[in-house]
This record gives sequence, structure tokens and C-alpha cells, in this order.
Amino acid sequence: MPFRTSKLLRGLLFISLLGFSFAWLGCPTDVNSNPPPPTKISPPRSPKLILKAIAGGGTSYANISWLASKDTANSTFFGYRIITNELDSNGNILRVFQVQSVDKSTLSYKVDSLILGSRYITSIQAELTDGTSSDTVSTPVYGAVYYNTDGRIDEFATGSESGFGWPYGATDDGFEYSYTTANANAIDLHLRRNGTLSFYSPKVYPPGVRVTKLEVVGADSTAFNKTSLNEPDKDSIASVAEGNVYLLKTASNYYVKVYVKNINNSVSPNYKTLYFEYKVQSVPGLRIL
Repeated sequence: MPFRTSKLLRGLLFISLLGFSFAWLGCPTDVNSNPPPPTKISPPRSPKLILKAIAGGGTSYANISWLASKDTANSTFFGYRIITNELDSNGNILRVFQVQSVDKSTLSYKVDSLILGSRYITSIQAELTDGTSSDTVSTPVYGAVYYNTDGRIDEFATGSESGFGWPYGATDDGFEYSYTTANANAIDLHLRRNGTLSFYSPKVYPPGVRVTKLEVVGADSTAFNKTSLNEPDKDSIASVAEGNVYLLKTASNYYVKVYVKNINNSVSPNYKTLYFEYKVQSVPGLRIL
């Protein structure tokens, strides 16, 4: 009996090992041959914003760009989803303004037809082909800008027009004014020479009454398109040079950029005339333009 029991146990062990061997042979030898798609993907990075408009009250738009997700090499990576929401003054979403998906080779998008006076925020997320999406990255809150190329202001002198202002906020052109008491409430910027040709807050020189703060942003189109801006300097005086870009905060709480294009004596030999482009943020108190 003992011999027969041992023989039976050996037979059962052999059958068990044989079954295990077949099960093992049926398994794939390369566990990484078909990796599952990721359940979480890296978002796009470093979103950038430039605000522009067609001169003279034309369409305002935002150019959004970003750096690629770190997961673009994955075979299931599709691209990016861009969502622009319109906000109320407290930052709450009023409505979805635009939604667009783009393929992974696209790293920029134009948000068109912005409405003057409205607030927006644009968010970007990466997407896989199965609909899996990353966390979002977002721009700062921004608004449509009013842009024109016809800015002109004279150096202060007899017969000159050394005042400039935006009396209708950010929904219309600025205008050149003689520097008089009658025009004082419309003037946001004054140009005169006190040793150096400079922009002044009108309040510095009577009969000016409005307080405008000024800051030199930089030079050329790079500075004119820069949207991350410091608060304008409190001393409200800035020397003038061709190519310089200035940020103004007006007494009406609008932010304006002035890009000096040319300074010459073409109007009168007695004083300089300065020609500039300007961009006005249409949302009061919003320093993104």
C-alpha cells in the first residue's frame, strides 16, 4: 500500500506540472509588447498671450501659443483642446466663447472676434485619441484691445497741440488737443521739453487736471506685444525716444500702450511733433494689453 500511494502522488504531481507548463507557454513572453495607454498625460506648458486688433476699430483677437506636452511621442497622443470662456467681472464663467481641437503639431491658436469690454480666459489641455485629457493650463484673464496707428502729439509751444486723450474710454480713437483749460478734462497725456523732451501726466503742468501714471515698457514691437506688465511708475514723467513703448494708466482707470514711431519738425520748425501707435485695453483696470 505505501508503494502504491507514493506512485499515485508522483502521477498527480506530474499532471500538475504539465498543466502549469502549458499555461506558462500560452502567456506572452514580452509583457511590454502592447503597453496600455496612459491614464494621465502631461499638459501643455508655458502658455503665452499676445493681444492685437485691426487698426481703427477693427476686429480684436488673441494669439495664444504654448510648449508641447512631454507625452507627444506616445502613439495615442492626438493633440490639444483650446477652450475660451467669457467671464463676468468676478471671474465667473458667463458662457463658452470658443472651443477648438488641433493636432499635436499645432502649438498656437488665434481666438478671433473678441468683444470690446468683455473679459476672457483661454485654457489648453492635451488629448489622447480615446478622449483622455490632461490637466489644463490657462492664460491670464484678458480683454479685447482697441488699436490705431494715427496717434500724434506736438511738443508744448505757442500754437501747438501738446495734449492727447481718450475721452471715450477704449471704444474709440484718441484725439490731439491744444493744451488749454477748455480741453483739460479730455487730456490724458502731455508732451513738453523741460531740458529733455518728455511725456507728462497733465496734472504736473496746469491747466492740466488729470493724473496719468507712466512707465517705459521697453522698445519696438517686442515691448508693444508684451502682456506681462508692471504697474506704471508713480512719478508720471518719462523721457521720450523713438522706438520706445510706454504704459499709461489714465485717470479713468484704462491702461494704454503708446509706441513712438517718429519724432520730427515736419509740422513746425518751432517744435517737435511725435507720431505713435497706441493700444487700449477695453476693460477698465485690466493691465493686460
